[in-house]
Amino acid sequence: MLLHDFQRQLPKHHSGQAAILEWIAAAHAQAEITLQRPATEAEREAIIRKNRKLVLRFGCSTDRISFRNSALADFTHTDWDRMRIFALNEFPAGKPCGERSRFFKEISNLAFDQFYAETADPPLVIVHVTGTGYVSSSGAQRLVAARDWGRSTEVVHAYHMGCNASLPAIRRPQASWQEARPGWISSIRNCAPCIWIPPSICPNNWWCRPCSPMA
Repeated sequence: MLLHDFQRQLPKHHSGQAAILEWIAAAHAQAEITLQRPATEAEREAIIRKNRKLVLRFGCSTDRISFRNSALADFTHTDWDRMRIFALNEFPAGKPCGERSRFFKEISNLAFDQFYAETADPPLVIVHVTGTGYVSSSGAQRLVAARDWGRSTEVVHAYHMGCNASLPAIRRPQASWQEARPGWISSIRNCAPCIWIPPSICPNNWWCRPCSPMA
């Protein structure tokens, strides 16, 4: 199997890892403040200090990760009133799945439109990979329907829970196409804007990665 013609779309927003760690700390603190409603400023500051200490202790350091890209602007500021998803002053776990799915659908559809120009030839197979968002119909299905490619293009959904979704997505067609469809050419698209991580849901979120590229 030959992998070639790599393409990527860089998301709009770019943040250094140090800033991301501060954002995660602030997000966990705000979620806890919204839940606990501390009576005094001293109690509020104690929550902020505790969460910052934990995130900086257990979060991935800047010598391991330099920066992150994101399709979601929320990670670039801490004005909770302006958040698309993480309005933590009102929703301590972030907005519910419906709003997250709508945002994922917008980003996924935009990615497919940009990957496949109006003049593009229909691929034989599109493998849609995602580890962070799931909607029906998918961006790949919408594209095939909009371009009237239904008779020439097969859509395969290689959905996976986790950021390594592209790895089983590559192995899966390798096994099946070698047996049934030798010589077929596929198009693999990985959409991972990472909007699903909700602060203050479980303690394991200290290592979470709130931003990812789409490739």
